[in-house]
Amino acid sequence: MTVQPDPATVPFLIRATNNGFADANPRTSVAGSSAPLTDSGPSDLGATYDFDFGPLAAGESTSFKIFYGGASNTAAAEAALGAVGAEAYAMGKPSSADRSGCADGPAVFLFAFAEIGGAPVFKHTAAGSKGDPHFRTWKNEHYQYHGQCDLVLTKDPDFADELGLDIHIRTKLVRYWSYIKTAAIRIGNDILEVEGSASNGVDKELHYWYNSEYQGELTEFAGFPVTIKSEGTKSNKNRFEIDLSSKYPGQKILIETMKEFVKVDFIGKSEKAFGNTVGMLGDFKTGKTLARDGATVLDDFTELGQEWQVIPEDGKLFHEVSEPQFPEMCIEPEDPKGDRRRRLDESEISVEEAEATCASLKDELDRKDCVYDILATQDLDMVGAF
Repeated sequence: MTVQPDPATVPFLIRATNNGFADANPRTSVAGSSAPLTDSGPSDLGATYDFDFGPLAAGESTSFKIFYGGASNTAAAEAALGAVGAEAYAMGKPSSADRSGCADGPAVFLFAFAEIGGAPVFKHTAAGSKGDPHFRTWKNEHYQYHGQCDLVLTKDPDFADELGLDIHIRTKLVRYWSYIKTAAIRIGNDILEVEGSASNGVDKELHYWYNSEYQGELTEFAGFPVTIKSEGTKSNKNRFEIDLSSKYPGQKILIETMKEFVKVDFIGKSEKAFGNTVGMLGDFKTGKTLARDGATVLDDFTELGQEWQVIPEDGKLFHEVSEPQFPEMCIEPEDPKGDRRRRLDESEISVEEAEATCASLKDELDRKDCVYDILATQDLDMVGAF
């Protein structure tokens, strides 16, 4: 049993132990070994957390978040904890075959808390791209590219025992900024293309093509299970989750939409799965943003975007053609720095309003990108894209 963190590091956490049989009465003493604990046991253990959120006046309230679930191993469990921003957690594992310690699977069970005054125990560093093209490399470096064209987000012909992986994104220019309008992924012989929803009103329709069939039956993709979640609200949020766990435990590829914006994330990424990929996300091992020759480092992200524009050798993933297509180059925004800054300064939504809206995001760079997106789009709902 792992019980984390040290209560001294979390303002509202008084104590935490590995005693799963403690009395629920907060006035009684709690037996058991105190956190931080890692792989204590094997024994019949659990966890007890004792919080003190302070006094509340009549009519006041406080809240925090609780998460529970499981994963196939420790790495997958830690990735899940990072994804939800867990600030305290208990992780239960089975005993090893000889009962000398803890086994790393086949199942690991979790109970976790967030918004209890602490910091996330595991940093969520999913690589990928967000709707107003903010790219996060495999090494968690953020950058923007606002050209309009089809781009190679990532590719690896040897992915999953040579099934191969290609992910292309299609961007659309709006004045001085652009957004990801569509994303397409190929694994093996299967292609899934996902497009954002209507920008205004409630659009309850899922816009996707599975092997060129609009809204084709989709429960499995290249042998990997697929889960689709749809939220028919004004934000028109949809989520396509490809679970790679049968080949790469705890790892997933997510394609999500929020209004007309599309984003792609990689959860629980590992070198085994993505170590040989190339494209806009850079080199997995070094984090360098490399050209197609695999050697030249491109620190100018306009050059990087133009370098990874889809060319005929990359194949065709989208069901229809959209301009520009190579050899016509990506369309760049006019005066991308000066005009962009002037328009942001003229925004009706203030920087303070945008910062307050984005304050709940855990990652500092995500907060910065969120503020930019709200000011660019004049839409406070853009926080939902992060």
